[in-house]
Amino acid sequence: MFHPFSLRGHKRLALLGEKVPTVWTLTDSLGQWLDPQRYDLWTQWAVSRSASPGVVSGYLVHLVRLGIKSTRTLDPSTDGFLPMGVLPIRMGATLDDIQFLANSANRIHMLEALTSGAASRRELQNETGVPRSTAARVLDDAEARGWVRSEGSRYRITSLGEAMVTEFRRYLAATEGIHHLGPAIDWLPEPVWDLDFRCFREAEVTTPTEANPTAHFDRAMEYLRGSDSYRSLTQNSLPEYMDVLHGRVVEGQLDFEGVIEASFIDVLGNDPDRAALWQDIADRMWLYNGRVPLNMHIVDGTVLLWLCGENQAGDDVLVKGLLESTHPDVVSWAESLYEEHRADAEPLEPAVLPSE
Repeated sequence: MFHPFSLRGHKRLALLGEKVPTVWTLTDSLGQWLDPQRYDLWTQWAVSRSASPGVVSGYLVHLVRLGIKSTRTLDPSTDGFLPMGVLPIRMGATLDDIQFLANSANRIHMLEALTSGAASRRELQNETGVPRSTAARVLDDAEARGWVRSEGSRYRITSLGEAMVTEFRRYLAATEGIHHLGPAIDWLPEPVWDLDFRCFREAEVTTPTEANPTAHFDRAMEYLRGSDSYRSLTQNSLPEYMDVLHGRVVEGQLDFEGVIEASFIDVLGNDPDRAALWQDIADRMWLYNGRVPLNMHIVDGTVLLWLCGENQAGDDVLVKGLLESTHPDVVSWAESLYEEHRADAEPLEPAVLPSE
């Protein structure tokens, strides 16, 4: 499964239409899965929409295989939409609901206040600061949509209304995270796309400036010099960082361990002086025999992610910035990713390093 608010989730949904076979038929694929009544519903739906049965069945099969739906819950009234840009049957109503919330912060405030329990209109006005006439209109409109139920002089939010405002808030928070990242969203490493964008609303992004072209490198060095615990999952290692890391580890000032691509050892082959530093910390390093998909550090509960992009020619990778996050979900994700790669890595044997 993928998270619907993650970049990977958006991409998977966007690309789903390209993966749908167009040669299957409803009989070939869904006839053996669905009960006759549900099968007839989908057949009738396809005919009413002048939709290709092959595209319909292929789409539904992928919903099931991706784990989004089960064959027992597939229903044209709720799942009646197609990939390749075809709008959902109820898209008009869906957009109207979204617009109802998006066009007025007062509506959101009123509905959110009701999630704490039933309240009178006056109580809602006092809590939210919404004017009397506006509050009355919001409650009437929400009740007409089935989001609020009146009980005498008191109002109670329905399960539908609570679900709508909760999910809308999630969407707003995800959008805030996307906006907060700004251009950095283009430089996120592939594994980061699995994370919920809401996690990045308070992330710090350091990029080079005209006044300080090495601002991102300097920021990473601050963490390396001032941390107590440092774990690293990287494709390579810069000499400047290794000098500082080596000194702090040897002097007992830093609790360190790291996983690095095994191919990096080849870089040290013609540099005995640089390799000597690695000899001293070999017992804290693991070699990953494969591609490490990102450069990441976990430093005293903060995750540092290097942001990279291509140069204008598209033939080289440039470091664009450094992202910092202390969000619990990001930290948990980073720790799991680190442990996953360490479990598949081999301890660094000093014998594989060149010596003077």
